[in-house]
Amino acid sequence: TQTHDLTLYSTTTAGRSLYTYFYEGVGHCNNLLHGLETSPVDEEFKLKIEAETRFFRAFNYFCLTRLFGDLPIMDRPESLEDTFVGRSQYSEVYEYIVRDLQFASENMRTASQQEDLNPFMGRVNKSTAMAMLAKVYSYIACLMEYPETHFYDTSKPGRLPDFSGLGIFNARDAWTLCLQCAEKVLTEDDAFKLEDNFNHLFRWDNADHPEDYLSRERMLVIQTTPNSQTSSIPTWTLWVNPLGTESANIQNSNAGRIRSSRWVFQKWAAKYGGTLDTVDGAEIYVDCPDPRFNATYFHTEVWGGNTTTGAMQAYSIYPASGKVKTSPSSDPYIRKYFSPGYKTNNGYADFYVMRYAEVYLIAAEAAASLSLAKDDVNWKKAVDYVNVILERARKSVPEGTSESAQPAAWSYDCCNTREELVNEIMWEKFFELAFEGHEWFETHKRGAKWLVDNVCVPLNEFLAKAENSELLSEHYLGKLMPVDVQRVRGALLVAFPDYEIRYNTA
Repeated sequence: TQTHDLTLYSTTTAGRSLYTYFYEGVGHCNNLLHGLETSPVDEEFKLKIEAETRFFRAFNYFCLTRLFGDLPIMDRPESLEDTFVGRSQYSEVYEYIVRDLQFASENMRTASQQEDLNPFMGRVNKSTAMAMLAKVYSYIACLMEYPETHFYDTSKPGRLPDFSGLGIFNARDAWTLCLQCAEKVLTEDDAFKLEDNFNHLFRWDNADHPEDYLSRERMLVIQTTPNSQTSSIPTWTLWVNPLGTESANIQNSNAGRIRSSRWVFQKWAAKYGGTLDTVDGAEIYVDCPDPRFNATYFHTEVWGGNTTTGAMQAYSIYPASGKVKTSPSSDPYIRKYFSPGYKTNNGYADFYVMRYAEVYLIAAEAAASLSLAKDDVNWKKAVDYVNVILERARKSVPEGTSESAQPAAWSYDCCNTREELVNEIMWEKFFELAFEGHEWFETHKRGAKWLVDNVCVPLNEFLAKAENSELLSEHYLGKLMPVDVQRVRGALLVAFPDYEIRYNTA
């Protein structure tokens, strides 16, 4: 029910856990910053550590404010008095985040300095901080661009976003800063580059392909190993493991509980030349020539363990035996976290918090938002940045095979209006970065009307077609997505945890 309401309620354990975990991260940062004040180590070293720590404090607050809006700002080790702190307005939280990221981008180690200390790419550096700053500016821009359909109440005094302390007076100012920061990373810095083959980002084979873990596309990564036991993502996204493989558990009830929406699957395939088939009266895309597609999904058949015997067997997803498989199990599985060694509980499947491809798409979104007409420089920049990502996708084929024709390059006439161009870029984000943790934030950031027009209404229309109604698990709950903009405004934030309100009366 909460999923269909697009939010989490105030008494939900998940919401409270998110709040707690991110504030624990803030607390660790504050403790370290406090300890640095009296640390006897070299001052230059202390400055680098302070900058890196402030990056992570900013990142934790960025996650928190996108989820909960107004927040208590904790900037020192917590004492009993600090426990009872009221919430600061969301715009003050964003300003606090920007100040930390500005400091980080000026004083953190460079990529080469970080590599000297840690040979595995993925530890943050000053370029990561600049890229994250660009991302934060994009959210500030959206807060200012859609005041009538965002989470704050414009009728209440003091609730309109005020970022004048950052020199930002309107959405255009914020988009300009966003583009400047993103282009600084893309054009003035060689710390990062796109991986040549998209598939190599998700091979997770440390024995045969250790070079993948040194990819310069990795900007901020949660690294996992068979000993770390930090990643449950594969357990929730893949099928049950067969006996005789690592992490096998034929009674694992969590296996496959997180599945892709068939609607998104269909949209991607339709966009980039998918193969349409008719089975049992239903038309459905069964493949797509975009090389990223099969690197992202298992969508026709998977091999896994029999839930009773553990023996290997094939499972049809769709179509199944020439008929529509009328159950949620017709939804595609997520492939991005599949370990070839079936180490699904704690293998080598890292989690990309930010990778270089996202910076191109942030720059494209900012340029599109600043464009005034089809033939202006920003419109062309936006298309060109997207085409960098699409070109890499076309080349992501097995060695010795021809480049794919899809996803086809965008022309400057691909859209008629700025709004259309922005929307196409948003969807390209969802395709390129699918299941990497961005979907909730990105679908909510442009306000309730955007969410209704681009997600809720078209998803309901998809479900309304008789041949599609049983291909999405939502159908079994008997609910459709909300389409009232004012109602959805109330869902743009996760409800502030009731537990926190009861124990902190401020």
